[in-house]
Amino acid sequence: VRCRWASSNQSECGGVCNALPNSTLNPDTCIINYRGDTGEYPVAIQVEDFAKPSDTIPLSSVPLQFVVNISPSNVPCVYLPPIFIPPTPSNGTCIPVVRGQTWLGTIVAQGQSNLARICNVSATGATFYIIMKNDTHISVGIAWIANSGGSTQVICYNATDCLGTSSSTLCFTLLVIKSTGINVTVVSDSVVQINWALSKPALLGFSISLYTVTNNSTVLVMTKQMDGCALSTQFNGTAGGIPYKVSITGINGRNEAVETALSNIFFTNQKVPTLPPYGIEYVLLPGNVIMVKWSQPTLIETRGFVIGYTLVYSCSKNKTIDGKVHDISTNTIYIQAENNSRVTCSVSVCARTIAGCGPLSQPLVIQDTTLVHVKVLSEDKVEIVWTPTKPAKFGFNASLCKFMNNSLNAVRALQTDSNSRTIQFNGLEGGTPYQVKISRINETEESIVSSIFFSSEKVPRIPPYGIIQTFVRGNNDSVIQWSQPTLTEARGFIVGYTLVYVCINNRNSTEVNLFETTQTYFYLQIEDDSALKCSILVCVKTIAGCGPLSQPVLVQEGSQVISDRTTYPEMNTVTYFVVISMLTAVIIVIVMVIIGIGARLYITKLISQSNVPSTAPEMMYDVVRNKRNIYDTAEYENIKPRTTAS
Repeated sequence: VRCRWASSNQSECGGVCNALPNSTLNPDTCIINYRGDTGEYPVAIQVEDFAKPSDTIPLSSVPLQFVVNISPSNVPCVYLPPIFIPPTPSNGTCIPVVRGQTWLGTIVAQGQSNLARICNVSATGATFYIIMKNDTHISVGIAWIANSGGSTQVICYNATDCLGTSSSTLCFTLLVIKSTGINVTVVSDSVVQINWALSKPALLGFSISLYTVTNNSTVLVMTKQMDGCALSTQFNGTAGGIPYKVSITGINGRNEAVETALSNIFFTNQKVPTLPPYGIEYVLLPGNVIMVKWSQPTLIETRGFVIGYTLVYSCSKNKTIDGKVHDISTNTIYIQAENNSRVTCSVSVCARTIAGCGPLSQPLVIQDTTLVHVKVLSEDKVEIVWTPTKPAKFGFNASLCKFMNNSLNAVRALQTDSNSRTIQFNGLEGGTPYQVKISRINETEESIVSSIFFSSEKVPRIPPYGIIQTFVRGNNDSVIQWSQPTLTEARGFIVGYTLVYVCINNRNSTEVNLFETTQTYFYLQIEDDSALKCSILVCVKTIAGCGPLSQPVLVQEGSQVISDRTTYPEMNTVTYFVVISMLTAVIIVIVMVIIGIGARLYITKLISQSNVPSTAPEMMYDVVRNKRNIYDTAEYENIKPRTTAS
């Protein structure tokens, strides 16, 4: 296609041929350049198309006629069209919006001449409104509800000034998402699908990294770069039985990280553990109860998430082996043992994933070294069996003691002959901690003492006390800690605690969550929602049940911060030490002030009883204040020795 001036020889322009003075026409681009005086000038050109660039005879010729109006203007010859300035979304940006929420944005245009308007080229369901307008700037607000239309909404816009000059057309995209975070879908052992949505736009795109998790640390496997409108990708080459984690970071226009999200640990395919639990140990408790506990293998060793443990408890008696299998979900179990020193028992444990149970640990031999055994016959009656370290010439004293405030208070005593090794006590009270002390009659050697025991455990009568909330840096993690009641208050051995987490929103609907723990602290993820009012209550559990709940403690943001979960107990101890030190310093200062005031009053009294000149008290105060020795100061030589000595 080429353009030329209309020709009078071919009767194409009548009386307006070449009527625009000082003008040139580029035939290839069809652009006219002109310079002239004010006024109206008719223009006539022919637009023609050709089969080939080298052809001179057109296929067709179309006349185009119009009028050029040159008017006075103070606009400079170098004239710039309107531009968009921040906080206008950048061209090509993708902005995530949670479904059901309203997105509010602002578009600001700047120009050399009076801006007429900002036009939206395409924005289904969006509302535009003027925020501000002056000679050089115009600001327009946008409101769009994320439940309208499809999963994306493209908004394009340009600005026009009073001379009709338009800016470039810019566009950005609103991405409708269900929620923010990372979702991992396992396609196969070697392929995982990663879907994500961050709360802030990433102008330069996303950096997606795949890590393996090893001993609480991460090792980078591979990294991908995606554009800012991407919401999913796949990683190939993963393997079953290996724990992975994904990190996604959004990058802004200054090449800075604007937001980072971490996925939960995941496996593409869980396997049977390769190693058994380790650190297996046992504790002998009163009533022939054995507490067995162990440490969980790492995720690399378990090759899957541990869903429980299988414990094999075997005892040999009369050359036969009695094996019992227990499936449990925690790393602690309580076993009722047989009160027979001729029975040898052992225990082995394996960790279970959904793929099955791993290898059993080496058998742990359980040996009862307790010298005093307690066998509960009924709620108010126990039998005591002991193994003396030496024979007793005159027999044995057996004392039944209540265990209160870490001390023993004898409530009953019985005597047996030298051959006896057993005795019974009646009239015990349920829910009371006892100990039995065995000693030889008329001998002063150290007694042997049983473990603490209850003839019958009861529900605790008081809740935990001293409940405090401490914040861990980041992620709204909160540590709830409390003090453990005494055995007298618990009325049984404490087996754990139940936490009741209650939240009430502004619609007065209540959400209740229950948590179980065996520690005197609990890590809680606090919801970042000001509309929620949450409280926590705690009760103590024995085998008889849970005691009364504590008074509700309001869960809220706090300023007390500890550096890391693993250092929590140490940080807590340091905190207590600092507080006690500060209180001690304050008390010392107060005592010193009181002593100083008393000394001043005493000196004043002594001086008033002497015949020292009226200026002597002030001089004496100066000596005291300046800590000078009165005998070394010549100006005070007239003060009498009695006053000076006093």
